[in-house]
Amino acid sequence: MPIFSTMDKNRIIFFIPVLAFFFLFSCDQGNKAKPEKQEERPLTEKDTVKNRPCREVVMDLLTDTDRFREITRGLNEAIKKNGGTSYGLMLEASPDPARDEANDRSAFYEISLHESYPDRMTVTARFRYNPEAQRLYQVDPVEDTLIPLNFDRRYALEMKKACR
Repeated sequence: MPIFSTMDKNRIIFFIPVLAFFFLFSCDQGNKAKPEKQEERPLTEKDTVKNRPCREVVMDLLTDTDRFREITRGLNEAIKKNGGTSYGLMLEASPDPARDEANDRSAFYEISLHESYPDRMTVTARFRYNPEAQRLYQVDPVEDTLIPLNFDRRYALEMKKACR
């Protein structure tokens, strides 16, 4: 004598996938809910100061700009194709060259972007940050002009603390 009738077997076959579906989606799957977006608020000095060296803040101020990203996009690959190793930044001048490990004293932070090859380092771009005016520029040596660049203003707040 069969335990289940044909009608019962059809019901069981139908309900197994339904029960499996409910079981899978009712279990806690590691709480995959998206985190809530933090409310944006104005930044203060307290938010930005991380006790980093002045030199590091100046370099980050530059490397975080759209213009720097544009200039360096694909640059490493091009340098390597030409027999070089990489590109780098050099702080050539600063208001406090001893603290910042810069070569010269200047009222501005002077930064050069260079390509490194086994026999030479070629400067491909120069930048200047004016801490008094809180302005960043790319130096155009051909026209002998300064091209203003936009940068994240949080770095200016951080520089006030780091570059005293």
